[in-house]
Amino acid sequence: MKKITFILFALIAGTTFAQTEEGTADVNAEIVSPISIAEGTPLNFGKIIGAVTGGDVTISNDGTTRTIDASMDVPSSAFSSAAFEVTASNLYSYSITIDDSTITDGSNPMDVTFTHDKLATANVGNGTAQTVNVGGTLTVGNNQPSGLYEGTVTVQVAYE
Repeated sequence: MKKITFILFALIAGTTFAQTEEGTADVNAEIVSPISIAEGTPLNFGKIIGAVTGGDVTISNDGTTRTIDASMDVPSSAFSSAAFEVTASNLYSYSITIDDSTITDGSNPMDVTFTHDKLATANVGNGTAQTVNVGGTLTVGNNQPSGLYEGTVTVQVAYE
């Protein structure tokens, strides 16, 4: 009988004196506008003579200078850097990625490496469009065949 009484008392006491505690935490979310990039203006390396030894042609990020070997230069040839408009939420950092590319006349390729003017600064959105200028270096092969060479540059932006 003592065992039964003790077991009943233990069961009743265990449920009667059970203690429950609760903790709470705030739940937050912030919705920001999606990052966007508008189609860019063309990156134009200008007119180039297909010289025997080939070489590099470089357009500055701001499009003000073209570096080219004199043997490949066509004087007064128009050239320009590309410009893209990036819109990111105010005070949010973003990255810029540009993969190297190839341009071709349909059968003859030339490699292009790209640069942009936001390399040395933190890319922080301000809620309005910010210009990203893109320049690059075109590698012209030895005796590069004449023709109109075309391709694309793809600029990717993402929140960090």
